[in-house]
Order: sequence, then C-alpha cells, then structure tokens
Amino acid sequence: MRTDTIITKKAIKHVYLRLDADGCLQVSAPTNMPDAEIAAILRQKAHWVDVKRQQLTQQHRPNKPQYNHGEQVMFLGQPVSLDFHAKHTTHYCQQTQQLFVQCPSVDKATNTTHRQNALLRFYRKQLQDIIEPMIAHYEPIMGVRVNEARIKHMKTRWGTCNIAAQRIWINLALIAYPIPCIEQTVVHEMTHLLERGHNARFYGLMTRFMPDWRDARQYMKTQPHLFATI
Repeated sequence: MRTDTIITKKAIKHVYLRLDADGCLQVSAPTNMPDAEIAAILRQKAHWVDVKRQQLTQQHRPNKPQYNHGEQVMFLGQPVSLDFHAKHTTHYCQQTQQLFVQCPSVDKATNTTHRQNALLRFYRKQLQDIIEPMIAHYEPIMGVRVNEARIKHMKTRWGTCNIAAQRIWINLALIAYPIPCIEQTVVHEMTHLLERGHNARFYGLMTRFMPDWRDARQYMKTQPHLFATI
C-alpha cells in the first residue's frame, strides 16, 4: 500500500482528491493556488485519506447504512456520524462532523425505518437546495431553460433529462459526493437540452460550461462504492 501524494496543477476551479487502487493520493489543484493553501487542504482531509486507505487495505466496500446512532455515512464527500434524536431540527454540524437527524418521537427515533426516512428526507432537501441555485446559475450561461428539476433514487444513472419537457432528474446518491460532482451532473443533464447524444459536440459544450468536469467525473468513477451507500 502506497502512502505518497502526487500533486498536479491544472486549469481548473476546484481541488480534487482521489486515491489510486494502490493507495497513492492524486491531487488536482488550480494552477494559481499557493502550495501552502494546498497543504492546508490536505491537512483538513488527512482523516478522510486515512479512512480511505484503511478501506483499500482491508478491501472493504461499504454496505448499506443500518441507520444506527454513531454510524458513519458520507455526506457531500465527507464522513459524518449519525445522531438520531426527537428534539431540535435536522442539521449538519461541520465542526464535529455530526449529522443530527430529528425523528417525530422517541419511539420512532428507535425504529430503523423511521430513522431511514428521516435521513432521506434531509438528503432530498439538501440536494434540492444545492441543485436549484446551480441550475439558475447555468441557465443564462448555457442559454437553456429547465422547467423542473427533481430528485430520484436511481440504481444505474447519475441523472436523466426529458428534453421535450425540459425536466431533469438528479440521483439522490449524489448527496454522498463532493459538490463539484453534483455540479458536473447538473451541467451534464442541462447540456442534453442543447445536444441529445454523447458526441464530440456534447463534450465540447460540457468543457465550455464547466472546464474541470472531467476531474469530477473521474472522482465519481474512482469512488463507485459511494453510489450504493444511500
């Protein structure tokens, strides 16, 4: 198992981290980002890297969550601990990396089905709140109009686009991935309003609207197990 880090600077907007199959950490960073800032990000992500390397060492693929107190799940690319309760509102505490999930009553807070439903409701709202501003941002840039955007749990696709209705669907599983991965999927589906097929024109448009989309897509390909954790 390798423990080295390779940093590559590119003409991109975001920093992307991914682990190779042998444990090498590949870092893609914007060309103008200072080395000190990259180092700070790597320090912040050190725990995540350690967890991922341990999973590779054990050749472990995460199972479906059991929705237990203290269980770790992925939320926007970060490992967070679940805390189910009957009081207060559902919210994420970034400082402690805890996701506090409200259930209607104490009894229901001890019921797996109710815990699952409460968490999925939060996931749906969070993802909807993320994609709506993205769509509003890209509509004038791309010259398209999205009449409706919905969240759906899909087993094999990141998203779909109904061109005639100008409606896009985004997979709920994307809530486990970093925001650039969500953005890449939104731009991908919106690009279908300009080009139906996955051809050279389609990918050229993708690059025009989101130059670093390939980095986000590559991250999604190297972390396929997150797809099955929702």
